[in-house]
Amino acid sequence: MLLSIIKWIGIVLLVLLGLILLILGLVLFVPVRYKAQGSFISGVPDGKAHAGWLLDFLQLDAVYRSDADQHFELVFKVLGIPVRKNNEPSDDNEGITSDEESPSQTSIDIRPPEDDELSLDAPAVKEESSGPVHAEPAPSDSHAVNSETASGEAVPLSEDDTHRDEEGENVFAGFFRRVSETCKDISVTLKAVYRVIRQKCEAASKLINLYTASENAPAFKLLKKMLFRVLRELAPKKGSGKLILGTGDPYTTAQVLEILLLLSPSLIRQVEIVPDFDHEIHDFDGSLRGAVRIAVLLWAAARVLLNKRIRLIYKQAKTIVQQEILN
Repeated sequence: MLLSIIKWIGIVLLVLLGLILLILGLVLFVPVRYKAQGSFISGVPDGKAHAGWLLDFLQLDAVYRSDADQHFELVFKVLGIPVRKNNEPSDDNEGITSDEESPSQTSIDIRPPEDDELSLDAPAVKEESSGPVHAEPAPSDSHAVNSETASGEAVPLSEDDTHRDEEGENVFAGFFRRVSETCKDISVTLKAVYRVIRQKCEAASKLINLYTASENAPAFKLLKKMLFRVLRELAPKKGSGKLILGTGDPYTTAQVLEILLLLSPSLIRQVEIVPDFDHEIHDFDGSLRGAVRIAVLLWAAARVLLNKRIRLIYKQAKTIVQQEILN
C-alpha cells in the first residue's frame, strides 16, 4: 500500500516536472513571429503590425492610421479572443458642459440708494471760509548778499561746496571699486569654468582609457559580438518594398548600409534600397517579417552579465560618470 502511494506520488511529480520543462522549452525555443506592413514617408507613419506565439496562441495586433483622427488601436488576444483593447481617447466629448453643471452667476444689485441712506452715509462737508487769503512774499536771494563780498575780501568755501567735492571723490572711488570687483568676479568665474572643463576632460580621458586598455579588449570584443547577435535576431528575415535611405553625409550613409548588410543579408536582397548621399531622408513603403527566439536573447544577456571583466568596467565607468561628470 505504501509503495503504491509513493509510486503514484513519483508519477505525479514526474508529470509536473515534464510539464514545466515542456512549457520552459516552448517559451525559450518557439519563436515569436512578427510581421508589419505600412509606410513611413516624410516622417508620417501609417500601417499595421502583428505578433504571434505558438501558432497564434497569443497574439498582439497594432494598427495606426495617420488620418485626421490619428487612430491607434492595440489588441491582445488569447486563442483569438480579445482580452485587452486599448484605444486612444477621443476628444469628441471634451469641452462640453451642461447648463446644469455650469456655476451659477451671482446677481449684482444696481439699484440707486434711497434718500435716507444717502443722507446717513454722506460725510459732512465743512464750509470753506470766503475771506481773502494773504500770502507772504518769499524772501529774495538778492538781499542775502554779504556786504563783505562787495568790498573785495576773500570769501571762504561754504559747506555745500566742500560736500560737492567729497561727493565727486566718492563717485570716482565707487566707480573704480565696482570695476575692480567686476574684474575679480570675472577672474573667479573663468577659473571655475576652467576647473570644470579640466575635470570633465580628465573624466573623458579615463573613460577612453577604459576602452583602449589591453586587458579590457576581450571584454569589449565579447560585448560587441553579443550585441550584433541580438540585433541579427531582432532584424527582419524577409521583406518586400522600397527603402530610400540617406543621412546627409555620404560616409555615414555608407556605414549604415554596411551595418544593414551585416545584420540581414537576405533582407538586402529582397528589399529595394535606394541610397541618397546628398539629403537626409528615411522613407519606406512595404512589409517585413521576422522571428525572435527568447533563448537567444537570454543567452546573450547571460554571457554579458556573467563576465567579470564587463561588470568591473561597468562599475568603474559608472563611478566616473556619477562622481566626475554629473557632479
